[in-house]
Amino acid sequence: MDPRVALRFLAGAVPATAAGAVFYAGASSESLRWIMGGFLIAAVPLRRVLLSGRVGMRLRHFPVVGAVIGALSAIVVTTGAVATPFFLAYGLRRGAYIATEAVCAFGMHVTRSVAFARYALLTWETVAVDAVLGAAMFAGSWIARRLLERISDRVSLLVMEALLVLMGLQFLLISR
Repeated sequence: MDPRVALRFLAGAVPATAAGAVFYAGASSESLRWIMGGFLIAAVPLRRVLLSGRVGMRLRHFPVVGAVIGALSAIVVTTGAVATPFFLAYGLRRGAYIATEAVCAFGMHVTRSVAFARYALLTWETVAVDAVLGAAMFAGSWIARRLLERISDRVSLLVMEALLVLMGLQFLLISR
């Protein structure tokens, strides 16, 4: 894990996640579906632009990235894949990427849960489901880290990009 990235990311993500939770109550799921699907697909060329050298990811950018992703996380619940191009463009790979992303996601989940509880959008049933999903997320991150350490950076990036596009297409093509 890169604690410098995680702390800067969370500095922007925590307050924006809290603010986004307030917005969540009135948002339409249809518009959110299109926003999320479009962003996931756009994340692939965005990552490539970030890596091209024309626009670089620096530590100072992570509070802003965290704020945008934190607001989105409150609206669409989970945005781990949305942060991917930024973490990858900064240079995080394999275990460092997975661990940093997991810590940042955890920080946003806790913030969102507190905000949802404050506005009575969170029930004990929801807390139980979130706890199970959180445990699954950490288990999945641990397994993914083990798998990613066994493949090359090039292959891991291609796999992550393919997953981003597939998730984006799922949002855009499958209505809920």
